[in-house]
Amino acid sequence: MKAYFISDVHIMSSQDARLPLLTNVVSTISKDATHIGLLGDIFDLWIADHEYFAKKYSGFVEAVKSAVDRGVEVHYIEGNHDFHLKKFWEEKIGARVHEEEHFIESDGIRIRLEHGDFINPDDRAYLIWRKFIRSSFMNFMTHNAPGTWVEGVGEYLSRQSKKRSRVERTPEVDLKIEKSIEKYSLECAGKYDFDYLVFGHVHLQKEFTFTANGRKRKSINLGYWDSPKTYLITPEESKFLYF
Repeated sequence: MKAYFISDVHIMSSQDARLPLLTNVVSTISKDATHIGLLGDIFDLWIADHEYFAKKYSGFVEAVKSAVDRGVEVHYIEGNHDFHLKKFWEEKIGARVHEEEHFIESDGIRIRLEHGDFINPDDRAYLIWRKFIRSSFMNFMTHNAPGTWVEGVGEYLSRQSKKRSRVERTPEVDLKIEKSIEKYSLECAGKYDFDYLVFGHVHLQKEFTFTANGRKRKSINLGYWDSPKTYLITPEESKFLYF
């Protein structure tokens, strides 16, 4: 296994300076990867399978398609800014799209992948919002409405999501998030069998090693993609890589 993970890039537009950097990272890691995990919010907005998004981010799409064609197992976990992705990313590109958490296993290593939506179960407003954007109604509308409508509504939804998550990041807030990450990781380890838990969502980069049920585990929050990076897991090591 040589698995790489990326999340929370929040590419804003085709002019985003980080877009070619992200495309280059994916092209580079796909040369020796067995797995690539895109763990949600790769884009600040991507809904369904409209050509508007595919054309807007064609270079990145081609990089992922090339990875799939090489035999890399690409997993795309939907986030709260990129959702209803299966028709495009799975059926057209060949990535494996998951609405919820997913496990991958190779070389005796078991990894739980998720976006990280449930780190704070007390955030009921967000969980209601999450349920709405993933509803069958929104699924139907985003796949059948005109692209201009989807773009407009999507931008509105993106703004609303940001409003709900806009909290001034102070040391106290970050400490609270760290505690939530640790608590959630321990709870997951009590319920599920894994060696690594990899997720994002809260934009706080953190590695946390612990023991549960007599087994050593590691929790990784990928943080915000403020510089070109990925997280690598192999049988020999696990670490952040910077480009």
